[in-house]
Order: sequence, then C-alpha cells, then structure tokens
Amino acid sequence: MKALIKEKRLSNLFATNSSIREFFLSSQRIWYFLSVGLTIAALISVLVIPENNPPLIYIRYFLGSIFLFLIPGYCFMRVVFIKRSFSKAVTILLSIPTSLVWVFIISLIVNFLPGRITTSSVITALSIFAIGCATIAIILEQKKHED
Repeated sequence: MKALIKEKRLSNLFATNSSIREFFLSSQRIWYFLSVGLTIAALISVLVIPENNPPLIYIRYFLGSIFLFLIPGYCFMRVVFIKRSFSKAVTILLSIPTSLVWVFIISLIVNFLPGRITTSSVITALSIFAIGCATIAIILEQKKHED
C-alpha cells in the first residue's frame, strides 16, 4: 500500500514537471525569454561597455533604447492585463508610454536612495522591475492555464 502511494506521488511529480516544461517551452511563452534576454543584454552592455568606446557604444545605445522604451512597459502590461489580450501592435504602442512612465517613476525612487543617481543604478533598478514583472506575469499565466 505504501509503495503504491509513493509511486502515485512520483507519477504526479513527473506529470507536474512535464506540464511546467511544456508550459515554458510553448511558443506562446517566447515573450518571457525575449524580455528577460533583452533585459540582461541591456544590463550587461550598460555595465560593461564604457561610455567612450566608439565602436561598441552603438550596441549599448541600441540595446539601452529598446530596453528603456519597450521592456518595462510590456512586462507591466502583461501583469495588469492578464485576463485581456490586445493585438501585438496595440501592445507595443501602449508599452512605449508605459515604459517611459516607469522609467521616470523608478528614476525618482532611485534618486531618493542613498548614493548618487547614475546610469548603472537606474538600469539595474529597471532590470529588477522588468524581470520581476515578467516573472509575475508568467506565474499568473501558469495559474490561468491550470484553471
């Protein structure tokens, strides 16, 4: 009897792991990996590439611009509008002003923290916010998917 219970628990555990694996590897969740990947790439480019390095500075500008204008707002919108979906064009158009608002709010918060406000501190705080929002959104989508 005990062996049957242990076997059932193990089969439930493997079934849960496979459903989580299928959930994360589905094509509808690619936004999460792109958002986190772009966030990490922008963070690394800002922290590693110096401001006076002309050939590489353009990579920093490009990744930083995409990050600042799109990622925080997009991840926030995925959390707020979990039950309602917009078209891709509307989502991108709404994420630009939302991102700018979050950049201003987080910059204001960083300004009141001890120390100086720098590009590195703002981009780090925005990265934490964006990855946190993306993770919350993917967890909420998983719960919605299970129901």
